[in-house]
Amino acid sequence: MRDHSPEQRDQEEKDFFSCGIWTSLPADIHGIGPLKLRLSNVLRKQIVSVLPSLIEDFEQGIKDCNVRLNRLGDTRGTLQEQRQYLIQISQRVSALVKAAVDGVYVDEYFGDPMTPKGESRRLRAIIQDLLLRFAEDLRRNGQHQKIIPDSDEVADGYVGRIIYHSDYLDHVRDLMRRTRGRELPGTFNPLIIKDLFVEQANPWKALIDRYCRDVLDAFKTSLESAINTATDSKTAEGLLQELLYPAMEKRTSLLHTKVMEVLEPHQRGHAITYNHYFTETIQKARKEHEEKEQARRVRDFFGAGPSEDPIHVNQLISVSQLVGSLGISTEADMDRYACSEATCCMEAYYKVAMKVLVDNFSVLAVEKCMLSNVGDILSPDIVMRLGDDSVSAIAAESESSMLERQRTTEKLKTLQEGLMTLNRFNRLRSAVDADEQSVATPEDGTPSDEGSEDERINEDVMNEENEAASIWDEPEEVGAIEIAHELPPPPFEQLVPLNEGNNSFDWNFGGASNSKKSKKKSRGIPVGVD
Repeated sequence: MRDHSPEQRDQEEKDFFSCGIWTSLPADIHGIGPLKLRLSNVLRKQIVSVLPSLIEDFEQGIKDCNVRLNRLGDTRGTLQEQRQYLIQISQRVSALVKAAVDGVYVDEYFGDPMTPKGESRRLRAIIQDLLLRFAEDLRRNGQHQKIIPDSDEVADGYVGRIIYHSDYLDHVRDLMRRTRGRELPGTFNPLIIKDLFVEQANPWKALIDRYCRDVLDAFKTSLESAINTATDSKTAEGLLQELLYPAMEKRTSLLHTKVMEVLEPHQRGHAITYNHYFTETIQKARKEHEEKEQARRVRDFFGAGPSEDPIHVNQLISVSQLVGSLGISTEADMDRYACSEATCCMEAYYKVAMKVLVDNFSVLAVEKCMLSNVGDILSPDIVMRLGDDSVSAIAAESESSMLERQRTTEKLKTLQEGLMTLNRFNRLRSAVDADEQSVATPEDGTPSDEGSEDERINEDVMNEENEAASIWDEPEEVGAIEIAHELPPPPFEQLVPLNEGNNSFDWNFGGASNSKKSKKKSRGIPVGVD
């Protein structure tokens, strides 16, 4: 049958199935005609199932192209166009950085906060978290030695230097002996408080330097992200090298200078504070010490152990003996008493100074030196003062940028045309679905003919066939070829039998490479789109 024409083949096939046992089978289930109709219906349903997701892919591709074109900007061949482009970029970057510092994350640039990229662009949130961690870290790990009562036990897994209160008093006694002046027995030189404090606050500088680096890294990452989002890679690199990095170096120098100013009162000079919290802390410490001492004496009087369990008393009590046991004891060792008072004052002053350091580092150093007037780093005024050579070096287009703009523009045009075609198919699908539902349940209750319905659907989409296939034709230009390769496979292929003169069939999807004559000759039954 290879040499037979399609008409001869169809007639011989019809004669074959019209005799013998084939006559007992329905006519719509044998032969190439019904087979093509069934295959067309199966393929049509498959195409319809992926049509919504394909439309979403096209819409996302259009959105990506628009973002890329906005980042590339307009063509800029003259010096005026280049300067105008830099002014636009500076306005965009300044707005993004200011929004990041102010904590207003409404621009789509900030993205999803649950992703690493979205989190890194929220500068205010990062700075707030760093400063809160700094305050907590300073409170927990800022002491050179953690002084604990003699009755306490060191918790398992604790990392840090711990010293019992009695051992620390011995250390203070030794220091007072080495620095004794004209003070009377039982008193201490006020300068001893600053000596003890400086020793206790020794880890502060290392902590504050570490968090300075974290703040600078977060600030740099935020600026680089804003620049890279607003323009192409070449222009972004030029802006970073010419403007952003020099401005960051100035702010970094200001930050380090301010940090040294904030730390200096806690490292040199004498202890000074006018905060009433200092005296309140001393009184509170003395009260806690007295309460613990009274509780110990009561337990000793009743013969109870050191535990905090309630005491059951079932005996006569001498009031005078109880009062005598609760009387205030005196410290016979005057030097030890002076050491205890000096330690109490040092701990109170440490708490006041720690609160002052946290606020000064946050406000005077980070806020004033790094985050204030952040929009001035890349303002339009700075761009206007740039020399012509610097403007050309930064904003002149490279060949890769021009080629990228050309390809992106061609891809955008192709995607927009394809989306229009897909939307027409989608509307047609909705109409066909409504018709099928009405035909499936007619008012008289008689079943509809499936074969005739498939033929009707295929006739409805016949006019859409050529236009749907046209967007998948192979483009001639390089940019369009790249676009065609990036697009997903067509969901509306044209299933066209070739070589109809024999019983072996090749299936052409799209029919883009066939001539109009061969298409008309070998079209067969077109594929419908539901």
